[in-house]
Amino acid sequence: MNTLSVVIPNYNNSKYLPQCVESVVGQTYEGLTEIIIVDDCSTDESRDVILSLAEKYPKVRPLLLPKNGRVSAARNAGLMAATGEYITFLDADDCYYNKDKLSCEMALIKKYRDIGKDVVTYSSIVKMSNDGSTYTEPNIPKKKYLEGNIYNRMLIDLRSSVVMRDYCVRTEILRTIGGYNIDNSLFEDYELILKLAKNYEFFYTEKTGTAYRDSVAGLSKKPYAVLLEAKNRVIKNQLKQEDPLKRGVFTVIRAVLAFCKKIYRTVRAHG
Repeated sequence: MNTLSVVIPNYNNSKYLPQCVESVVGQTYEGLTEIIIVDDCSTDESRDVILSLAEKYPKVRPLLLPKNGRVSAARNAGLMAATGEYITFLDADDCYYNKDKLSCEMALIKKYRDIGKDVVTYSSIVKMSNDGSTYTEPNIPKKKYLEGNIYNRMLIDLRSSVVMRDYCVRTEILRTIGGYNIDNSLFEDYELILKLAKNYEFFYTEKTGTAYRDSVAGLSKKPYAVLLEAKNRVIKNQLKQEDPLKRGVFTVIRAVLAFCKKIYRTVRAHG
């Protein structure tokens, strides 16, 4: 049974932390060794809540940062503190919807590990209302979930495909590629997935996993132009690391796709 660390970065999410942690404690995976809650110098009651949860649940390890470094730095702090052979991250305002989420992903990892291959595994998400009273399961065809060598498809940015979150991966792999970019707190997950996908394959469990809270301060509430600019910046920075020929080809492909999308939106807007 491979050991697994769950890292929960937190900033002012004291009211959501109990549900988040309890959903991790309730997981069926027997190799879960620790739940590291990284508090990024919260100004609410988070630290009292975290210490209370640590008293209640032996696997909870508080990591209280002395100053605010934003989400990427908090995740990296958890990454460096983790003792599990494998690791996964869960935002403090979210929770696990499926009690077998980690078991399914680790079983898939073991399947490939037994044939000598390191892979990254993930599950689908469920949308949760802000108050946690309702859940909506996605109605997405399996073919939309990216699997195998997904690097080129992510560089092209096939928006009709699903990009994974809260995946399980070997801890040393994340450390080797440098973890999260501490200068980026928008699409930092996408940036890290790109770095992972360059050398490792991704596989989907075909099960639900995490419930994502529809928060008023969530990423999806930011203006579309801001999100698009941030995502394009991440992709362009990754393309800079490719050879000139590949960089040129992918830049042209992305430009053509962007033009086609613009035409499509214009046609739809005018009926």
